[in-house]
Amino acid sequence: MKKSLTIFLIARKAVEEAGDNFVWQNITMRNVLTQLQTEFVNRFTDFKKSSLNMEIFQNPFAIDISEVPSNLQMNIVDLQSNSTLKTAFKESTDLIQFYGDFFNSQLPQNKNCSRLTDEHLDAILRVSTTKMKADVKKLASQMQPQKSH
Repeated sequence: MKKSLTIFLIARKAVEEAGDNFVWQNITMRNVLTQLQTEFVNRFTDFKKSSLNMEIFQNPFAIDISEVPSNLQMNIVDLQSNSTLKTAFKESTDLIQFYGDFFNSQLPQNKNCSRLTDEHLDAILRVSTTKMKADVKKLASQMQPQKSH
């Protein structure tokens, strides 16, 4: 892995001046940077766990079907076999716009379709990729019935 210190200008200058023989003289700075590196690793481990989900949405046409969770395999097969969508994906420069167009073309056309916003798309993607199950009976029991006037 290449170590990049472009954000830390003073540190970068010191490393460049010392070349390959660079050793941190300030133990406190070394400890702070080591702790920072550890925190980055700890904070971003979720990205590794979610990398397959990100790959699926980043380019659903290049993903190997055998790597896709079984509940999404048929959707990905349908998507990959649709040459119109594949062309639209290749020509698209914006994933959000592509998926917005995709969902708009797949949803039944009604008066609520115009309400599909980036926030709604984000929510749809979260719900469709989560492994959490809703407790519908509990949620329904907590709702108050609507009383007539």
